[in-house]
Amino acid sequence: KLQLRTTTKGLIVCGSENNKRHVISGILDEYWNTFSIDTGENNSNIFNKRYLNKILFVIRNSFKKSHIDCSDYQIKNLVIHIAIILQRIKTNHCLEKKPNNKYKQLNETEELVKAINKEFKVHIPNLEKEYLNLHVVTFKDMRANNDSKNFKIKLIRNFLVESIKVVDPDDILISDLTLHLFTTIDRLKKGLAIKNPYTTDIKKNFPYSFDLAVQLASKIQAKFKVILFEDEIAYITLHFQNFIERESYDSRINAVIVCSTGLGMSRFLEQEVSDTYHDKINILQVMSLTKFEQTSISVPLVLSTVNIAGYSGNVVTVSPLLEEIDKEKINIAIERILVNNRSYRTFSHLISLDQIYVNEHLSNANKVISFLGKELINKGFAKSGVIESALEREEISSTVIKNMAAPHSKVKYIIKPSISILLNKNGIEWGNKKVYLVFFIGLNNSVIGKSKEIYKYFSKLIYPAFIKKACKCNSSEEIYELIMRHLKEVSK
Repeated sequence: KLQLRTTTKGLIVCGSENNKRHVISGILDEYWNTFSIDTGENNSNIFNKRYLNKILFVIRNSFKKSHIDCSDYQIKNLVIHIAIILQRIKTNHCLEKKPNNKYKQLNETEELVKAINKEFKVHIPNLEKEYLNLHVVTFKDMRANNDSKNFKIKLIRNFLVESIKVVDPDDILISDLTLHLFTTIDRLKKGLAIKNPYTTDIKKNFPYSFDLAVQLASKIQAKFKVILFEDEIAYITLHFQNFIERESYDSRINAVIVCSTGLGMSRFLEQEVSDTYHDKINILQVMSLTKFEQTSISVPLVLSTVNIAGYSGNVVTVSPLLEEIDKEKINIAIERILVNNRSYRTFSHLISLDQIYVNEHLSNANKVISFLGKELINKGFAKSGVIESALEREEISSTVIKNMAAPHSKVKYIIKPSISILLNKNGIEWGNKKVYLVFFIGLNNSVIGKSKEIYKYFSKLIYPAFIKKACKCNSSEEIYELIMRHLKEVSK
């Protein structure tokens, strides 16, 4: 922890050297892409892009000679680490605590240190070398190809097969997570955590996948004796989200293309549509207008280069070249079809009037979760254990999103899927945040296949404007009407 103190010379940041470096590292990472090219005459300023690029050049040149490969993100972390080392050495602020280092100093580390010392005319102390060595050891280990590595990979793979079988994973998910966790666990055991600049966005946009990642993270921590913070969990989330996207691929809208401008143009349009809408449209057939009129074909969407009269389905007239205005019309048609096919009912059917509460006495997360959990049990929607499960989930990672929270339990405690809602206009203390709306999301295996759709509509309720309107409601009826009205509006 750091503290600010006022002196006659100005403000001074007080704290351990390690904590100061951690904060500086966070600042550099946050503003990595915004540094100016020139910050004046002080070319050794760590916020100077030329200075950072100079460090980058030294690292890449050294690693090239040592035949070390690593990702751009790993390189960036190392640049930041070395920039801080150089700056702190020049001001006589060296590390005070040895790393938990059981690794011998590598020749590759020695070569990197020599290159840094020569280029920047400094002498990096042994303690700083040990921290640098941790980075290099990690990079080297990722390239190791031996029995030990193969054993670890097999161990992780078997662990994953058992741990995430509830989602019926495909081979791609198992393989991708295995490789990801192999490097992550090894890195964490060396004390090297990384920052994820997109954690907040990932939690907000992929809440279901994030929850799957949280559940897996809990098992990883118990099995491999490492701690995964939210930044690490967010990276795991992306693997689950990719899996969900693959699983939903077959939900594409069936369509036919009607084109009377020749085979070449027809194929061109088909390819353009396939490339642009590969995850949304499944092209069944390309045909001429004459053939289309002679065929009693019925599909959700027809893309035509000519006007079609008398067809009752969704027809979008487009140019054979598929211009931007055509894409806009297709996007509108897709959204309209999806709304008509499933509307918001998959989500809205989970909400009932008797599971909406206005309560200004439940003032913290534990009380709210206990109250909603008991209501679910009493009404036959959940089993005993749902409260404890939801509280355990909050301990792992808070479910707060802006001014609302979305607690939930493991699926095994949910008998009938539902969403309970509680409003407290005075606010509810939720960890170190204050929320006003709580959605207790109770999903089980009967709706897991629709989870993406459910969370899509749920995400439309977490905007400040909606929460502000909800806080003006005085009854369960008003909240229910507001939600239904809002869902209809966003589904148009």
